[in-house]
Amino acid sequence: GPLQGRGMVVVVRNKLAYLALFSVYFPPRPTLAKHRAHYKRTVRDMVDWIAAELDLLPRSCTPVLYSDVNDGMGKVKSSEGGWKLVETSVINQDASRPEHLEGGAGEQMRLLMETHHMHAISASRDPRPTWYSPVDHSIQSMVDYLFVPDALAHHTMSAGPLMQLGKALQHVAKREIADHIPVHANFRYALDFGTPICRALNNEEEVRWDYDALMVGL
Repeated sequence: GPLQGRGMVVVVRNKLAYLALFSVYFPPRPTLAKHRAHYKRTVRDMVDWIAAELDLLPRSCTPVLYSDVNDGMGKVKSSEGGWKLVETSVINQDASRPEHLEGGAGEQMRLLMETHHMHAISASRDPRPTWYSPVDHSIQSMVDYLFVPDALAHHTMSAGPLMQLGKALQHVAKREIADHIPVHANFRYALDFGTPICRALNNEEEVRWDYDALMVGL
């Protein structure tokens, strides 16, 4: 199929959670012109698949999407030849962020996340590189992102790359960090059928069903 094993989604549903967990791995941008058409088709097919899966989710289900985009996000090349920040709600713009040019999957994912009101929480909270070249440690980029709905960003306590875990997991025999760094998000969550954040989070009471709201939903 068009995804070639590059994408999956797992739905977790129980009494306290209803989550759709996505994992998507985009191919790197090709350096040879003869491979660019295939790259663009693959990216388009993958983005279309993500969009279709998101559209199938009920409003009570919260999507959380991790992706190795293998591309930058939020910066494009200006007509003058320098860097230009893209006006977007997906990622907080910061001049200190790694300057990794958006040139393929990054642009497509940014537009998709804008459409679905999702936010690259890992990059916005802790804008450090998530990939280090095994050959030259000074070559770094931000290519791994964890996306959550905009509304969930206010309830996220921490997010970003896990540097120590990345060092422990790497297979490259080097003293410096090399290759990809895992990213994470730690957020407070309650299943509340679309009502404001559950009162139990504020009052530390037992979570109870709101049967009036439930009947309205039915």
